[in-house]
Amino acid sequence: MMHPIPTKQTPKYEPSECESAGRKWIQRQIGRDDFADLNELVTYDHSIASANVEVFFRDLKDHLLEQISYADMVIGAVAWITDLDILAALAQKKTLLVVQKEDFLRPDLQSTLTASDKATLHQAYDALQPFDGSKVPVGPFDQALYPEKLAHLAPVRSFGYCVPTQMYRVPKMHNKFLAFLQHDESDTYQPTSVWTGSLNFTAMSLNSLENAIVVRDPKIAEAFICEAQIIYIKGDPLNWESDWINPWTARDAVTTERI
Repeated sequence: MMHPIPTKQTPKYEPSECESAGRKWIQRQIGRDDFADLNELVTYDHSIASANVEVFFRDLKDHLLEQISYADMVIGAVAWITDLDILAALAQKKTLLVVQKEDFLRPDLQSTLTASDKATLHQAYDALQPFDGSKVPVGPFDQALYPEKLAHLAPVRSFGYCVPTQMYRVPKMHNKFLAFLQHDESDTYQPTSVWTGSLNFTAMSLNSLENAIVVRDPKIAEAFICEAQIIYIKGDPLNWESDWINPWTARDAVTTERI
C-alpha cells in the first residue's frame, strides 16, 4: 500500500509591523487628487558627509538649492528640468545646461502639458542668461581657436535624437549632474565641486525616492564640465513648438517634428 508523501506546510506570511504600515500608507495614497511624496514613507535620513564627499537621501531640493547658491557658475547636463524654483535659482547664476532632446517638454505629475504650463516653463528657461564660455579655462571651450565665438552661447541646448513612434525605445541623454565653479582673480571660473545622482529636477522625481552625491574635488568637477561641454557642442537648440507625445492618449501618434 502506497502512503502519500507528506508535504511541508508553508507557514503563512505575516508582514512585519513596518511593512504593514508601509502598505497601509500606500493604500491611503491611491485615489488621492494630489501626488503622494514617497519620502513621507521613509522617515529615516541616511545622509552623511565624509572627507570631501556628501550624500543626500531626503530634502534633495533644499540641498540642491543650497549648493547652487554657493556657486558663481553652473555647468551641467540634466535629462529633465521642470522645477520652477530650481530654474529660478539657476537663472541667478552663469549657467550652461544640456537637457534631453526627445521629450524635454514631457508633462510633470500629469498626463498632458497644457499651453499655460508650456508658457510658464518657457518663461523660466528664458530667464537664463546667455553664457560666456570664454571664461571657462577647462575642456573644449578652453581649446577653441576663436574663443570670442563662445562669448554669447545659448544657456540651454538639447541632445539626443527622436524617433516619434518609438519615444520609449531610443537611447537618451540621461545624465543628472551639475558642476559648480567659482570666480577667481584672473576673471575666469574654476571648478570646485559636482552634484550628481539619480535626481531629475522635476516634481515627479522630487516626490520619489532618489539620491544625490556632492564631490568637492576640482579634478572630478573638471571631468564633469568637460563631459557637459562635449554634449553641449554636439547638441541642438530647444524647439518649443514640439509637443510631448502622451503615451496614454497618443501611443501610436506620428509626427514629423524634430525636437
